[in-house]
Amino acid sequence: MLSKKHELIRKLAKEFAENELAPFAAQVDETGEYPKELVEKVIRAGFHAITIPKEYGGCGGDTLSSTIVTEEFTKVDASSSSLLMPNSLSGGALMMFGNEDQKQKYLRAMAEGTKVGAFAVTEPGAGSDTSAISTTAEKDGDTYILNGRKCFITQGPNCDFVTVFAKTDLNAKGVKGISAFIVESGWEGFSI
Repeated sequence: MLSKKHELIRKLAKEFAENELAPFAAQVDETGEYPKELVEKVIRAGFHAITIPKEYGGCGGDTLSSTIVTEEFTKVDASSSSLLMPNSLSGGALMMFGNEDQKQKYLRAMAEGTKVGAFAVTEPGAGSDTSAISTTAEKDGDTYILNGRKCFITQGPNCDFVTVFAKTDLNAKGVKGISAFIVESGWEGFSI
């Protein structure tokens, strides 16, 4: 049984999906892109930032709310969950592990719809097995030099920044010795 709040979220998400997403589903399948006006409607409705805390411009909702919205959106357009990335992958790591400056800079921008984030674990030789990644991050003074290649990164071609997972301790086994780095798409060495 869902609470009244969650039932209302389901109703709103279902109506939005049927009225706003469904008419564009065939076009999105054909072009692989969402029309800008549709993305802006998702942002104005707040569906993309349900789980981002209010202090960073989001709705401050819970995971169940995000799951309900994702379920209703994907009933009419399976790829529409990519519009909701700030609620999960691209926003999740920042919400859990980002420092205050990073949250203010990146979470707030995602909630406002001014920046698109991505999350990069998957690699050509490792798939999504984090323990098998080969991307490395080597300390160079006060910075790190990342070397590696990621693939199948949702929002990767459109992102303003990406959370990249890389090995910082080559002697560690499994997922130990892996760190996450925020990399802006405009930085030197970033390519798609």
